[in-house]
Amino acid sequence: WAQKALQASQWAEALKDLDAAEGKSGLTAFDKKTIYYFKGFANIKLGKLKEAQAAFEQSLATGAASAEDKTSITRTLFGIAASTNQFQKTIEYGKTMADAGTATPNDLAIIAQSYYQLKDCKNSGVWVDKAVSASRKAGEAPKENLYLFKLQCASDAGDTPAMAASLNDLIRLTNKS
Repeated sequence: WAQKALQASQWAEALKDLDAAEGKSGLTAFDKKTIYYFKGFANIKLGKLKEAQAAFEQSLATGAASAEDKTSITRTLFGIAASTNQFQKTIEYGKTMADAGTATPNDLAIIAQSYYQLKDCKNSGVWVDKAVSASRKAGEAPKENLYLFKLQCASDAGDTPAMAASLNDLIRLTNKS
């Protein structure tokens, strides 16, 4: 029933059916993983990100997700965490993606920004450098805001040499004095 409701974009109905399915006895870890995954998907469609996040976390916790599913679910959780300003969770999911080699240059920039939001300039700088390096490796121009994080951190610390280095990087990137 839930599958028909999902296919018909009847998200609330699908969630009711998934709740009923979850209550059945004899469910395997794979069954539970699938139920939680679909609950997460339906909740996203309903704009209920907190519920979606909980469901996707439960899906991963079953241990039944394939490597491909883990990658996809982790990316979804990263996106939810980043969009809801859960900086620590954004960092955790982002590091998982970085360790797996699935993080994009933009993902690395989001990790740097999350550290910056947590006032952790040391780690923000480390991830800024990773994001800049990944951008260059991908043939993309690094994002200007990455250098602004470094500049602000250097300014907050009263570190004039680091401020000068960040400004030089910004000038090179933007061709603006």
